[in-house]
Amino acid sequence: MELAKTSTIKNVAIPTLLHPDIHKRNIFVSGEDPSQITTIIDWQSTSIEPAFVYANHTPDFVEDPAADLRVLEELMQGEAPDTRLSKDVSTEDPEVEAARKRYEKDVSTCQQTYEVVLRGFVPKLHNARAMDETFLRIFRYCDTSWKDSAAALRQELIDISQRWTELGLPDPCPYQPTPEELSEHDKQFEDFETVQQLKLFLKRALDAESDGWVPADEWPAKAEENEKLFGEFLESVKESGGNEERARALWPFGEFGSPQ
Repeated sequence: MELAKTSTIKNVAIPTLLHPDIHKRNIFVSGEDPSQITTIIDWQSTSIEPAFVYANHTPDFVEDPAADLRVLEELMQGEAPDTRLSKDVSTEDPEVEAARKRYEKDVSTCQQTYEVVLRGFVPKLHNARAMDETFLRIFRYCDTSWKDSAAALRQELIDISQRWTELGLPDPCPYQPTPEELSEHDKQFEDFETVQQLKLFLKRALDAESDGWVPADEWPAKAEENEKLFGEFLESVKESGGNEERARALWPFGEFGSPQ
């Protein structure tokens, strides 16, 4: 593949040994001094990979859990969901507004600290995260299309083909989809994006992993809540005249049978 031969990719393809699942639940700290890490668990997925493989992995302690709160409502209303945290939201309650600003500052501090730590201790990963995403996304999706869908990989091929010259890659681009292929792809990619937005919302709403995993003792309650959210989503689709069969197929966590 021409892209893999470029120096841009080779510079961030250095073999790197990293724990790919550094989330809060896998980090244990001292009860007397929470700043002291005592144990890190869940090492089974650790492997040596090109640095760019980990570039889009962001631990949950630097994510913004408020960013996706409006996603389901917007999807139900047929709007394009916007997961960016609004900087213009305000409230008349001074205490609530002050709490919101403290929260945003904490999120920003965690994100900036994470990037500084990467720059100082894992520069290979930092450099991969800092480069143009168009270069990297195609490599990320090429081995996950079985779960992310072929549409996700195809979209990356389309994006990079459209920016081929801008990115300084040698002409010509080997991938040139036809107008008919692009039209069919647009339909498939729209479904893919809807599923991804629903996953983002459900991950927050159910406190679940991106594949729907929750602790066994919480499963009954989470399953009930998931079905409730699905019912609300389906009802909204019906009211707006949407396709119920398509809505059922797009819901990422669980199958709820055929329409009654």
